[in-house]
Amino acid sequence: MHERHFFLDEIVKKARLAIIEKKKERLRGSLDECFNSGLITIYQMMKGFERISESLDDLALDVPDVRNNSQIFTLRELSLQGG
Repeated sequence: MHERHFFLDEIVKKARLAIIEKKKERLRGSLDECFNSGLITIYQMMKGFERISESLDDLALDVPDVRNNSQIFTLRELSLQGG
């Protein structure tokens, strides 16, 4: 059961990338629900965001305004979490 925790930051990363690249807004609600229910922790959310920020240069080739999108998503999520 504990193994799943090691991969949740990858799910956060992939969901965020799909939202950014493909405008999959329904994933945002699912991700929020996972966080609000405690399935995904604040650490896993932040680790997923960190992993996206590490690849922003590559991602900017496909999505030129990714830096703005990523910052908006990160700030919005942090405000929802009270951070």
